[in-house]
Amino acid sequence: MSKKALLLGSVLRKLTNYFMAAFFLMLLACSSPEVRFYNEGIRIVPQPNDLVAGEGSFTLNQKTVFVADDAAEVRSVIGFFHGKIEAATGFNLTIQSDEVSANFISVKIAPEREMGDEAYALTVSEAGVAIEAKTARGAFYGLQTMLQLLPAEIESPVKVTDVPGRCRR
Repeated sequence: MSKKALLLGSVLRKLTNYFMAAFFLMLLACSSPEVRFYNEGIRIVPQPNDLVAGEGSFTLNQKTVFVADDAAEVRSVIGFFHGKIEAATGFNLTIQSDEVSANFISVKIAPEREMGDEAYALTVSEAGVAIEAKTARGAFYGLQTMLQLLPAEIESPVKVTDVPGRCRR
């Protein structure tokens, strides 16, 4: 064989190897599932005293309703978060006092609870989100924690209990 033929054969083999490597890299890139690093695990700031991750998920949608009593202080807190959710998703969620069995964000003030004024208990299940607090301030912090669980929907059911470690947050 001539020197040109050997050189051409060597170049063709190298090009073939490069194209095959590029093909497999593209195939690997196309078949990899999308990883959303912002949604890996549960990150809440400030870190709550207790957090237990559950199974399943709750999806916030345009039919989700806020459930709360008629107390002006609670309605004011919910109104603030209603506006944030509407701005982020376009969902104009209903605020009502009647309990529902599914697709809800329930906020209850329970002054008899043995917890601090800023403490709350937040439970996320497939049926909905339940926040119970001793005061409206605790409800505010519970709703703030709920927002931290969202990109577009609540991805992981959790149960959170928090008691502030200091007077101010």
